[in-house]
Amino acid sequence: MALTLHMLATDRPGDLGLQQCGTGAQSVVYLLPKTLRVNGRANLVYKRYRPKAPSFRGREAATKVALEQLIGLHHILDLASDGKRIRTALERHVAWPLAVVSRGNAALGVVEPKVDAAFLGAPCDDLTPAVPLERFIRPDGERALLLGQGLHPLDDDGRHRIALQLVATASLLHRIGLVIGDISLRNVMVYVPEHDQRNQASAAFIDADACRPAIGGCGLPQGSTPAFDPPESRFWRRKADAVPDGPKRRYALGMAGLQTQPSDVYKTALLILRMCSCEEEQPTGVRRIRSATQHNTIVDLFGNAGLTALTDALADTPADRPSMAELYRALHGGDPTQSHHETR
Repeated sequence: MALTLHMLATDRPGDLGLQQCGTGAQSVVYLLPKTLRVNGRANLVYKRYRPKAPSFRGREAATKVALEQLIGLHHILDLASDGKRIRTALERHVAWPLAVVSRGNAALGVVEPKVDAAFLGAPCDDLTPAVPLERFIRPDGERALLLGQGLHPLDDDGRHRIALQLVATASLLHRIGLVIGDISLRNVMVYVPEHDQRNQASAAFIDADACRPAIGGCGLPQGSTPAFDPPESRFWRRKADAVPDGPKRRYALGMAGLQTQPSDVYKTALLILRMCSCEEEQPTGVRRIRSATQHNTIVDLFGNAGLTALTDALADTPADRPSMAELYRALHGGDPTQSHHETR
């Protein structure tokens, strides 16, 4: 019997013969058979939320509504004047949810594209896998480890191309009124070929089901990777630690976990900075441009305007940061919907 979406609404997806291909704090990811198609698309995965995860428990109905609205937003983009261009760009660089798996009014998980090398546009004869960006953010002296894993070092052309893709994609998500939330090296998948990274390197955000409206709530809580927490989040956590349990502490913790478009800008700039910091001793811990090497790398890739914009994007005060669209224009120029395909 061919697998259907309805059959996924089981407590034990493994009993359906599905192969587990990923795991996280809030979910387990299963590879779906190629015979299962959603909206004409194959090569899919099932992201099954962990029912006992503290952040998910009791929010199943709200999560279902939020996911259905997110899927609906994707479908109605065609009605906007530049919606088709935005939708095409997002489909290339975001693992946008395609269907909610539910039982009654409760969401169990979501079906979404599998972000592999093929999704990212790799030639069919290239065996280089798509992997999280964090695999490439390591000191230059550890390049041999990459080669031993069948990967290729990320060169300056690849850094430039991937950075522009991510900022352009984030800018488009902001344009349609969303906050991404958990932007980190682990939540970006990349394909890095051995040659011609200027034209072939590619990247995608993989945690799109947790996107939420910039104004309003979301059923599925947005996580945040501690190494990417913006200054305002760290400020509110210190406030929470300084008061006893009660309304003030709960308010401070709520503010510490709040994700916004300015926090997206900070995290995206931090991600780019760390991509440009592989000559530092600990590139994954960098939060500021602190060496001449970093300064020169950024200027070589993005010019003086790009350096200024990245510095401003890392400002402690959210109001002092540029918008994602302003950051993109400083790094590359033009409109993301017009030049996005040039960076694909």
